[in-house]
Amino acid sequence: MDVVDPLDLGAIYASYDEKDGRGQWAYVPEIMVRVSLYGHATGVYSSRKIEARTYEDVAFRYLSSDQHPDDDSFAEFRKRRLEALAGLFTQALLLCERAGLVKLGHVAIDGSKIKAKAGGPSDRSSSLGWNKGSFVQGYNAQAAVDATAQVIVAAEVTQQTTGNQLLLPLWDQVEKNLSRKSQAASAGAGYWSEDNAADPSVAGIGLHIATGRDKHKEVAARPSGPPPRSSRSPAHSRWRTQRSPRSI
Repeated sequence: MDVVDPLDLGAIYASYDEKDGRGQWAYVPEIMVRVSLYGHATGVYSSRKIEARTYEDVAFRYLSSDQHPDDDSFAEFRKRRLEALAGLFTQALLLCERAGLVKLGHVAIDGSKIKAKAGGPSDRSSSLGWNKGSFVQGYNAQAAVDATAQVIVAAEVTQQTTGNQLLLPLWDQVEKNLSRKSQAASAGAGYWSEDNAADPSVAGIGLHIATGRDKHKEVAARPSGPPPRSSRSPAHSRWRTQRSPRSI
């Protein structure tokens, strides 16, 4: 409630004025937003499970004012107001910034392949690498995370399979959301390209991108002394730091 109450829900209220015969809400929008956001924050995504929690879980009952919207109500609420709900992300992010939880001293960028549901529409997902080279329908989820309190400051779900084409759009989204750039950023080897490192949008910042992984199957040639670079942990990557001449 403390998070939702300061938010401007004007866009959500405006959506109920649509002239489609379904303008009047059955439940106060604040309740639907509070319960939906809390459900997603705690890993409860299914509308049916959210409905059940309004009966079984004290936190859900409190946030719903002990009301129990059915699963169709939650599903329809989210489906028809996706754009308005997305706008709440930026509002919540600015609240985090004012509370000192977002500093933009350093932002880490990473992604994860998400397998699509079986039987899902194929035109909304693409074939992504999965399980050692096999291909399935899925999505590429990207996130930029501020180092201060691990707050996500930008996110995107795309059908593109490679990360090097996603770095700059995500970086631009961070600046758009918070009206300023991070002082530094880091990303894995999948985001490396000469064009990314030389792009004007990252000029003047500390941009650290891994350029590849060391081979981990090789053994040290000598029994003593510091190990060669090739024998380091497979999780250790060579990093290339890109700074513009102005920042040196």
